[in-house]
This record gives sequence, structure tokens and C-alpha cells, in this order.
Amino acid sequence: MRFSYLLLVVSLIFTTTLQAQTEIRWARGTADGNFVGNYTDAMNWDGGIVPMGTGIRARCDRADTMMTMNTTIDVQEIFFGVDESNQNFFIEAPAVVSTESNYFAAFNGGSNTTMTGGELNVTGNFLLGFFDDPSFDDRDVNFVVEGGTVNISGATILGDQFDNMGGFVFDRNILLEINGGEFNSGGNVVFAPNGDLAAFLAGTDNSMEVRVNGAGVLRYVGSDFVDQVNQNIVDGLMGTDDPNGLSVEFDGADTVVMVASSKEVLLGDVNLDGVVDLLDVSPFVDLITDGLFQAEGDVNQDGVVDLLDVAPFVEILTGG
Repeated sequence: MRFSYLLLVVSLIFTTTLQAQTEIRWARGTADGNFVGNYTDAMNWDGGIVPMGTGIRARCDRADTMMTMNTTIDVQEIFFGVDESNQNFFIEAPAVVSTESNYFAAFNGGSNTTMTGGELNVTGNFLLGFFDDPSFDDRDVNFVVEGGTVNISGATILGDQFDNMGGFVFDRNILLEINGGEFNSGGNVVFAPNGDLAAFLAGTDNSMEVRVNGAGVLRYVGSDFVDQVNQNIVDGLMGTDDPNGLSVEFDGADTVVMVASSKEVLLGDVNLDGVVDLLDVSPFVDLITDGLFQAEGDVNQDGVVDLLDVAPFVEILTGG
């Protein structure tokens, strides 16, 4: 009887300890880093068994991690790419990964994430490269969407907190690449909002960029960010591998960025009303004077909108 009572007490203590756990952590040197499928009963940093669920933060700070997410995962926050380099994550169908707050794709560390299907739903912000320690150099951060849907309720932030790092003399490359599927950002897409972007880009082998290729779609949900996106393209912060360039337009609800060749382009229809007429003259002139790109304004299709487009634009306008 006493033995049974002792077992019951130990069991209650053990259960209470597990329920109090607020972080599941795959740490350097403690786990093999290879987890496939459902994280219920996944191993945390001290070898215990901790159920994933709301209120739990998932964290990984182990180099050379290979982790695949292919089922339903609900957590408070995802905190990957911490300190260590070469952490590799894969999101594939039928995964539905949801966070109640933020998704850190990398925090001082280096990480590579490839999404081929499924859903990633982030209630907070999506942070691709959060760095506040200058000692962590040569940390590349890549998040590549080949398929599936990413839904971000907050902002999409590349390279946060660089103001705390001093000089930029190290090799850091931060890339969000959308080659398929959709990346939907409820807030703005911003670059180094709390740091000196120019100083970072002037550093040795540093880069920060969003690229949209193939059938990929970047959508700014509920906002008109056309002018800002076009300026990002001019500044080299956003681009594509496609020689036709990017199409950037506000469809009345969202700002949609995609490869120009993946949509019908009516050359000269700069105001996107379906016809080429005098209403296109003013926005066409604005493209040239502001140095911005829009596929409809690139009438000679040489990849830029400049004075060389004036004559062919007038020819289309006058029906010549």
C-alpha cells in the first residue's frame, strides 16, 4: 500500500513537472537533431518527454540540425536558428504549422528552411535573421518557398537589431526566396528596421534580399505598398531571376508581387485599367522620373523604364 502511494506521488510530481515546461529545446550536443513528423513525445534538451501545444516555445540551437515538419504543429513561438550555424528545416505537405506569436527563422545563428507544401501560419511577426551579437559571423539565413502557403499576421522582418553589433566585417547573407506557392504578409516587409542597413550592406560579403521567381507570389495583405516595393527593387532589396522582371500592382485589396511573365501584361497600361489612353501618361512619366519599374511601363521590354520607352509608348498611345 505504501509502495503504491509512493508511486502515485512520484507520478503526480513527474506529470506536474512536464506540464510546467514552457520550452521544448533541441540543444547543441544533447540531441541528434533529427525529428520527423509529429512533435508530440519529441525529446527536449534534458531527455524528458514534453507534449507540444499552445503555450510551448519550440527552440533549436544545435548545429547541423535536420528537422522535417509534416503534420499539425501548434506552438506559442518558434525560435529556430539560435547561435549555431547550418540548421536545416523542411516544411512539407500536409503540415499545418501555427504559432500564437512570432516565428524566428534565425536568432544569431544560421538556418536554411525549405517549404515545399503545407501551411505556415504566424500570428505575430516573421523574423528572418535577428542578430544582436557581433561574435556570430558567417551565418547565412535562407527561407525558400517552393510550394504551400505562408500566412503572416504581422510584419515580415529581414535582419533585425543590427544597431547593437558595431562594425559589419563578416559574411552574412539573408534571403527570402519565393519560387512557388504564396507568401502573404499582413504587415510590411522591412529590411533592418533597427539597424544601419547601408553599413550592413557595405560589409564584407553581406547581402539582404527578397526574390520572387517562377510561379511564386508575394502578397501584402490589405495594403497598397506599390511605391515602396518598386523602390525596394530599385535599391536592390527585391528582385527576380526572370529577365522579364517583376509585376507589382495593387488589386484593390492587396499589393501583389509576381514575375511579370506569369501574368498578362498590356504594355502602356500603366494605371492598370485595361486600356492604354491619356490616363496612363501621368503614371508613365512618374515611373521615369522616380526611377521605378513596372512591367506595363517597360514598353521596349529592356528591363528598365526610362526615356527609351517614351517613343514606343507614344506609338501605342496614338495607335501608330
